[in-house]
Amino acid sequence: MAGRVSARYVAPVERSRSHLAGAIYGQILATSLVATLSEDESATAGDIFFWVGVTMLVFWAAHVYANWLARQVTTGGGLSELGSVAAEQWPMAQAAAPALGLLLLGWAGVYSRDTAVDLAIAAGIISLTAWGVVIARRADANQLETLATAVISAGFGLLMVGLKILVH
Repeated sequence: MAGRVSARYVAPVERSRSHLAGAIYGQILATSLVATLSEDESATAGDIFFWVGVTMLVFWAAHVYANWLARQVTTGGGLSELGSVAAEQWPMAQAAAPALGLLLLGWAGVYSRDTAVDLAIAAGIISLTAWGVVIARRADANQLETLATAVISAGFGLLMVGLKILVH
């Protein structure tokens, strides 16, 4: 068909942008989930681990579905493109790995529930800060711009902590 881009080709820059956006969104989502779920004092580290994992997979599946449908409209490709779209969106789910690992250690008794939660939230904030630094450096930002980008990125994680404290 004239005017259509091949469904099998996704420009490397677009693929990188999709992976990066998914990873950052996933990190914000995972951090906010840990903060929110930890407000239920009866929830164990295992409960929080389970619900963060399930919720991340549900959001990943929703993103896969939405992006797959959007690809059908713009490039076609049919069902054969579903696996490719799932792989492109996987960084969103992967972003929860540090939090899930720390919650798993809390569930196993290595850390208390509260320590596991605090470490999972801290890992999220540190990851968001690191994303800000990496992105700014790749954009050849100066030191002030890099600092500003890191602070803004960390701000999303800190906002979750602030909301947790406010609600608590």
